[in-house]
Amino acid sequence: MGQRRLRVGFGGRAGAVALAAAVLSVAAPHRLVAETTNAETTRAVSDSSEARLWVDRPIEVIEVSGLGRTREFVIRRELRAESGSPVDWSAVESDRLRLLDTGLFADVRTEVRRDSAEGRPVLTYTLEERFAFALLPLLEYDPEEGWSYGVYFADRNFRGRAERLSARGAWGERRGAAVGYGVPWVAGRRIGLGVSLFISDSEKSTERIRQRKYGVAWSVSPARDYQRRATLFGGQEQARTRPIDELDPEAPPRESEDHRWLGLQLSLDTREYRVQARRGQVLRVATTQHGGFLGGDAEFVRYNLDGMLVLPTPGNTALSLASRAALSDGHVPTYLRQSLGGVNTLRGFSQGEFGGESRWIGWAELRVPVLSKRTYRAYGRTFDLAVDLTAFTDVGAIWDGGALLRGEARERWGGGGGIALIMPWVDIARIEVATNGDRVEFYAVSGLRL
Repeated sequence: MGQRRLRVGFGGRAGAVALAAAVLSVAAPHRLVAETTNAETTRAVSDSSEARLWVDRPIEVIEVSGLGRTREFVIRRELRAESGSPVDWSAVESDRLRLLDTGLFADVRTEVRRDSAEGRPVLTYTLEERFAFALLPLLEYDPEEGWSYGVYFADRNFRGRAERLSARGAWGERRGAAVGYGVPWVAGRRIGLGVSLFISDSEKSTERIRQRKYGVAWSVSPARDYQRRATLFGGQEQARTRPIDELDPEAPPRESEDHRWLGLQLSLDTREYRVQARRGQVLRVATTQHGGFLGGDAEFVRYNLDGMLVLPTPGNTALSLASRAALSDGHVPTYLRQSLGGVNTLRGFSQGEFGGESRWIGWAELRVPVLSKRTYRAYGRTFDLAVDLTAFTDVGAIWDGGALLRGEARERWGGGGGIALIMPWVDIARIEVATNGDRVEFYAVSGLRL
């Protein structure tokens, strides 16, 4: 009988956060007042005969209402619509979706009204803020490793400036802690900055090692606009590994390594409202130098090429086709080898079931909306929820050295379905079940795959 695995916990970010948020978002129904929002099609005013009169009329003023904690300049810096320019409904809709994409708002509505004095159009953006704080328990179970537990804290709108502050800690079989800070704009320019400190102690069964790491990572991301961005990133960590079984004659030896890296990524992402995109494309190219002129013990280069195409399909559904490749040139230390298998690489297999120096994965996924975005008010706060069903097929391969060119890299397949919850704190939570034909795997995780 196939092994069944339930994962609720860290999966890039914590899946337990996703599940806890799901419970809190729909809890206490007798105290919630729900209303359907116009998150998918807000522009009702633009369809009216009066609104059509505003075409080619210069906007008198742009107003922003509904703000509590968020500073008004956080909204205005994201807007393409400008006072004195003609009403452009495509720009207004793009603005609305871009504001939703910040993750700060449960709903964004737009309307145009007549200025009482001059009779000119006044464009208003009305926003409902999400509850930005999260303090949630984490829980993870693995049949081979046992239970891990912890706590997660985040403020996604620190100081009302869309800055992100987070901290997490986990204990049990998977131990670790991390603190992070990020800001999307610096000095009025779209330049993102991020830094994190981390420590972890975990087991990599595919490599037969137990590893402990601590270090710092940083990134600087100047952007030409919302879609095009360059990211310079780097960091340094100390890594210590030891065999899981000291008596295993084939186990890797104990190692203590100083790992330093520096990389550059160029990205184009035309998706709007990315957690529930219905069209768009993604292209990312990156190269990362590990060691070498940077110093440290490791010395190799890794190249990444990612692409995705999101196609609108009938019934407001969407089909995503994606490919991600990570190719390594040089000797890759044991603790930096890649893994294949699990919710973010190859569904239908256990987390990190296979290991190697280079990896390729691809997938096709159909998303079907079953619950359009709704807002819920409880305890003086606004929460939102939308639900999509998914069906997917994954394929992947992992190899060492030149095995791919020699035809020795084996592809593996998996497929299944799940549910995607668009909600506060984690943006999107995914609960999925998949099979590789021999066994069934269950997953719960937050965040997009790409």
